[in-house]
Amino acid sequence: MPAWERNLHEKLKKPVSVEFREASLAEACETLGKLAGVPIRVAPAGGAAGPGRV
Repeated sequence: MPAWERNLHEKLKKPVSVEFREASLAEACETLGKLAGVPIRVAPAGGAAGPGRV
């Protein structure tokens, strides 16, 4: 496994505690990405069910 991938895995193992109220999936992923220090993006198909909130 390349070093960048090991680094990514380590960052994604970091526990975080959050509470979302009326946040979009994109907003939740952006917050989680900032906390973990990695970019998290939502694929366009992820919004196919509509503008749901988490």
